[in-house]
Amino acid sequence: MDRIEQLMRNAKPQVPVLRQQAGPPDPYSVPGELEVSAAGHESSSPFTDRNGVMAPERARHSKRRTVIRTAVAGLAAAAVVALATVAGNTGFINTPPPGPAAGTTAGASAPSSGPSPGSPATAADIPQPSASAVPPPAPSAAEMGWLAYASANGKVTFDHPASWDIVPLPGDGDGNAVRLQVTNDDGMFVAELVYGVHGGLGGRCEGPRPYTVLDTEEMQVPYNPERSNVTPRFVFRAVETGSGVNASFGITSTTAGIDGKSCLFYNMVNGPEESPTYMFADAVQVRSDPLPAHETGIKVFANIGEAQAYMKTPGYLNARRMITSLQINAG
Repeated sequence: MDRIEQLMRNAKPQVPVLRQQAGPPDPYSVPGELEVSAAGHESSSPFTDRNGVMAPERARHSKRRTVIRTAVAGLAAAAVVALATVAGNTGFINTPPPGPAAGTTAGASAPSSGPSPGSPATAADIPQPSASAVPPPAPSAAEMGWLAYASANGKVTFDHPASWDIVPLPGDGDGNAVRLQVTNDDGMFVAELVYGVHGGLGGRCEGPRPYTVLDTEEMQVPYNPERSNVTPRFVFRAVETGSGVNASFGITSTTAGIDGKSCLFYNMVNGPEESPTYMFADAVQVRSDPLPAHETGIKVFANIGEAQAYMKTPGYLNARRMITSLQINAG
């Protein structure tokens, strides 16, 4: 009996094991299911019945595989979503534009409230400076070293350099009359203004000579168009004398001559009824003959070139600015 028990304990059960066959691999197999040990003995692994139906142990393995596959598939899907999100934020995925919103028709875009998050800013998204910015005001006459003059009767006003003097002349202030002279820093005569003084004009003419309009600027002052052949304007004109040119600046409403020649012209405006003529000039009358020594105000030059050079001097530029600032309150 003892011998029989010893033999039973040492006996090894002969369990049939399905050996791995050549051919296409089993899509349901996993490593370690059917394999042979390095010593040539079959390893202890689950088995199937002859009809290929999974035994209970293999069923448990299959269930674990299904759970693992489901988890792996879930992780893969999450990775794809994360990759798409990152790529979308960096601009590497070219996604098609969204279709028209509800209530809109094809070809019409819905109003946008601004750039979408993550999209690059464009020039339209950046605030621009206001186009209605008010430019700084121009400096006043006082800031430029100029003063405004107004006659006592309120008929005329004009600007002048602060260092220049306004000198009243006889008859100034009588009714509508304004009569004064302007002198520069050195006390030298610059121009005379006469308004509201009635009187005739005379003169003589020795023969027409060529004349040139060197400078002109139209002005907004009252005038009588029936007695004028041009609108009121500031002019600087020069007429030849045979030995040089006589030049003069002032306001006028008449031309100097015909066909570019003149023997005498006036720096006068044919004005309204209260002042049939008025002037603001360095001389009222300019002739084409050499001037006597007592004439004042008229500029004498050797040629037209010298007269043009004079136009660049401060004396001329200041006188021009002063005369063109004239305003007259007629009526």
